[in-house]
Amino acid sequence: MVVNPFFLVFKDGCKFFTTGKSFLKVKTSEILTRFIFQRNHFRENGSVKTGAFIPNKFGDTSVNRVCDLDEELIWGIGKFVESKRKQKLYGRADINVIHVLDNKLEVKPWPYPLLSHANITAYPAFDPQLQNAKQKAIAVDLAIKSSGKIYKTK
Repeated sequence: MVVNPFFLVFKDGCKFFTTGKSFLKVKTSEILTRFIFQRNHFRENGSVKTGAFIPNKFGDTSVNRVCDLDEELIWGIGKFVESKRKQKLYGRADINVIHVLDNKLEVKPWPYPLLSHANITAYPAFDPQLQNAKQKAIAVDLAIKSSGKIYKTK
C-alpha cells in the first residue's frame, strides 16, 4: 500500500499538523523512523548498521515521525518515499526521540517532501583529522538503540 502522507493526521498527543501549516514541537516520547534504501545498512539478523545514521553532506539525517501509526501506514509512507526517490526500500530503523536527544542532537520538523518528515541535526562538524570519528560514534549509538525492520514484499 502506498499512502499519500500529506493527508495523514496523527491521533492522540502526537498530532503535529492539521492543515499542513501548523507544526508542534517534537515530543521526547515520539518514535522516528529512518527508511533504509541501502541493503548494507542491515545485518542478516535485521539489526541496523552504523551507516544508516551517518549524516548526509549537509549534516542531517532524514527521518519520519510515526507516532501512533500502525505498521501498514508506516510502510505506506516508506513506499511513498521509495516512489519519489526511485530507490528500492529495504527496511527501516525505528528510534525514540529521547535517544537522539541523549546524543546532543536535535530533531527538527522539516515538512518537505512530507508533513511527517523531520531531520536529525546538530551532529558534530566533520573533522578530516578525526576522519568523521565523532559522527560515527553517535551513529553507532543510534544504530544500537534503534529497532531494525526489514521490508517484506507481499
